Amino acid sequence: MATTLAHAGSAVSIPAQSLPLLASYWRFIGAIGRTTPHSIPYWADGADIEERAAHIEAVTSAFRDYLADLLANTAAALPSGSLDPSDTTGILDDTISDLNGAMSRIAHETWMEAA
Repeated sequence: MATTLAHAGSAVSIPAQSLPLLASYWRFIGAIGRTTPHSIPYWADGADIEERAAHIEAVTSAFRDYLADLLANTAAALPSGSLDPSDTTGILDDTISDLNGAMSRIAHETWMEAA
């Protein structure tokens, strides 16, 4: 079954199974649009690093959610068992955790240097 969407005078037919993925994509775009990087004017202090870390966490979290939906949608269209989305999202979860941990450590070190 396909759903027809009208846009700028033309109609586009989108398979119904793609609609949840499109919704996930737009949630991702919306999440990215709601967070902007904190400006660091000259030298970063602990607060600057914490703000930047929060931005990175928001962006990577939104990307992780979208990627999980994208991989699940792809897996559903492939022969059974040929793609396990949890393999890839597990790697991404580890990477995001490492990145967020590093940013927290840097923020702490920056605060300590300033004290």
